[in-house]
Amino acid sequence: MKAPELRTHLNNLLSETEAATEIAKTAERNKKSIGGHGPYADRFHAALLSITGTERKVRPHLNSLGLAAEDLAQFDDNLTILKGTVTKAKGRVAAQRALKLVCETVILPKADGMTASPSPCCRWTWYGEPVATWKPSSPKSTVAMNTSGTTPVR
Repeated sequence: MKAPELRTHLNNLLSETEAATEIAKTAERNKKSIGGHGPYADRFHAALLSITGTERKVRPHLNSLGLAAEDLAQFDDNLTILKGTVTKAKGRVAAQRALKLVCETVILPKADGMTASPSPCCRWTWYGEPVATWKPSSPKSTVAMNTSGTTPVR
């Protein structure tokens, strides 16, 4: 996954968790449950499905960013709090803020530093030798790359 894609998914995750928090706050204000069955529970469950889908897209790439273990643990803990059905509004808002803080100050700066794979593409090497080390077999022959970039052309 490239940095812009990861940034988009993280922003989507933050907006989805914010929407779930708003549903839970409204349900708590109206003294309704978000667990079980009911209009708020159904809306909260739909929000949880979208959060979980985005989390599954993002989470595998966080390990490759070289984040500290406590940052990853904080990310996971805050998501667990936000996805739970028993946490009160105050705890949800605190977890939402902490998740946003981790995403914007730790994960996104590391994601912006993501680069492509460190190994070069096969079109720049041939049998493990860089193109610059190729030498023509005779003074009149020249070695060049063909249009597909996979084999030398004489």
